[in-house]
Amino acid sequence: SICLRGCLFFSPRALVWMKDSGRMNSSAVFWLLWVYIGLAEGTHSTSYVMLDTVTMTRIEPEKYGEYRVWAGIGWAATAFAMGFIFELLPLQDMFSLFAAGMSFVVLIWGCSPPPPLAAGALSRPPKPLLINGEGVENGQMHKEGGGVGEQDCCDDDLDEKQLLRTGRSSVQQLSNNTIDPPEAHTPTNNYVQKLIRFFRSLDAEAIETLIVVAPMGISAGAMNALLFVYLQQLGASTVLLGTTLVVNILTEIPCFAYSEALRKRFGARSIIYIGVAAYAVRVGWYAWIKNPWMVMPAELLHGVTFALVWSSLAVLAAQISPEKGLQATTQGLFSLLFNGIGGGIGAVGGGYLYEIVGPRKVFAGISLCNVVAFLFLVIADCRRAVLS
Repeated sequence: SICLRGCLFFSPRALVWMKDSGRMNSSAVFWLLWVYIGLAEGTHSTSYVMLDTVTMTRIEPEKYGEYRVWAGIGWAATAFAMGFIFELLPLQDMFSLFAAGMSFVVLIWGCSPPPPLAAGALSRPPKPLLINGEGVENGQMHKEGGGVGEQDCCDDDLDEKQLLRTGRSSVQQLSNNTIDPPEAHTPTNNYVQKLIRFFRSLDAEAIETLIVVAPMGISAGAMNALLFVYLQQLGASTVLLGTTLVVNILTEIPCFAYSEALRKRFGARSIIYIGVAAYAVRVGWYAWIKNPWMVMPAELLHGVTFALVWSSLAVLAAQISPEKGLQATTQGLFSLLFNGIGGGIGAVGGGYLYEIVGPRKVFAGISLCNVVAFLFLVIADCRRAVLS
């Protein structure tokens, strides 16, 4: 993922050279870059899911925000430094500088292997064989519900008759299906069966959360793809665009740092309520502003809409996973709904409608989607309270 994304930022200079030298026309350059971006960013998005999953196996899930905050700090420091470097280097050299930075990340990742997983972090150990109520594990006899027996299967004191009796007893129990085989060899433990158990294990609240993640993803996708274009049409300067990023980062860091305390105080369900409402207000604010500097009050909500929501979704994904072997799948499902389906609709669909109905109606419509999602949660909780 790191190599592909790093090479992506070498590609503009190479493609411009191929276009200027007459080796490729503009259309071919566009589609080649389009395919490569899809490959690089698709792999990169998968790596985010795996990083979240691996992180959850090494920390207490509730403390995810305390670790994730360092990404915000790195973003802030880099954005501040790049502002000065951008004044000194041409745009194409900035792409090369990014690629060099990604190469440095490859070096760090290769020379600093992660610590070993905790025992049983990603999979459950197989059950021991049961023979006459005794477990055989690592060559030792275990009484069911007890510790290691006094008799070791490999003990020299175990005479030949005892071994023969044990063997005959094992064969007889195997024929009667009384031996409990290791869990890893059972047909119900394949990945498809795990997925079926996962979807069957979801309760109503988990399903409702999955549903409302999509409107929030649509909002995030539209903001990432269209907001700066919209602000520039309103006359925004590069100073304003950079200031919005600084405000985003400054609100993101405390929300990541205190996400655990807020979840304990209000509950994860309430955080989702707050997130959906914040997206509705933030995107709706964009729909009526006429002065580009008026975007700043809405940008103060970035910490809630991204940091607080995403850290809560990561923790929820770890909590609703029915078994540890499906942690990455659960994280990927949330990422698919938020960044994939939601983000794709917001960016591509929003961009298409942007040219037809205009940015104000696009942002107003997306805000309305979040209002509907908020009312959906309210109705679901009220109905559940009445039935209980």
